[in-house]
Amino acid sequence: LLVAPIRFHHKPAEAPEEIVGLVECVALGNDVAELFLSGGLSAAASERCFASMKEMMGLEQAEAEKLLRDIHKQTLEMKRLFDLPTGGLGNPDEILASANEALTTISLQTTQEASQLEMEKMKLIDEANTDPLTGVANRRRFNDYVKETFTECTSKGKPLSVLFLDTDHFKKFNDTYGHAVGDLVLVELGKVLGGAIGERGLVSRYGGEEFAGVLPGVERRDAAKRAEELRGKISEATVKSDEGEVLHITASIGVATQADGLFPSPDALVKAADQGVYAAKASGRPDAMAA
Repeated sequence: LLVAPIRFHHKPAEAPEEIVGLVECVALGNDVAELFLSGGLSAAASERCFASMKEMMGLEQAEAEKLLRDIHKQTLEMKRLFDLPTGGLGNPDEILASANEALTTISLQTTQEASQLEMEKMKLIDEANTDPLTGVANRRRFNDYVKETFTECTSKGKPLSVLFLDTDHFKKFNDTYGHAVGDLVLVELGKVLGGAIGERGLVSRYGGEEFAGVLPGVERRDAAKRAEELRGKISEATVKSDEGEVLHITASIGVATQADGLFPSPDALVKAADQGVYAAKASGRPDAMAA
């Protein structure tokens, strides 16, 4: 009964069941002693002591502080009675004030670390969902978003429109002016699309020179109108070649809208918008790139 509590006081969970209570008393006494002897200045000792009192005795902060004051008082009385070499024990209020300050520091550090971790996590998620060249969403994010909004809009009886955009003559940009200029075209398209759709939906680079826009709550007529407005804005956008030549951009856009259960799945909706691009190209597209 004397040796076992000392043997297991650093690992009470490993103590024999019949002496767990004694082991916890010794363990908690050790934590309280470290708190007192550090004067409350040790953040680790303060945190460990209050955590032990909470875990072993179910005491909240205020109750724990009251008990610590009583322990401090009785320790001083035992010291006088038995002439014990307990070392210098400071004022209990000052010790607890220091301990609380140390705990506050730990709490702030923990909060800051958690916030930093959350920011890093969100950054990684954002990077995983973003096209590195254009800064708009990538295809993976597009697929997830379409599925989410399709389910939500269909369940609420709201329309959902998808725009598919294909850059006209993109191969000519690359072949004639180089891939660097082709990249400028894609970046400019991302900016125009982002400005047109903004936070009302999602803009993504679907792949290569293809872009897609998702417009929750937008009916087909409005979606077609926005597509035409977008096509006009794209035709006004320009990039410059390495020689300073001003190059115009054009694009073909397909539109599909989920309404009244027209499409059975998100994939069917996306496929319809993609097919709309081919219909737009078949109806004719500008041939000139240079001003």
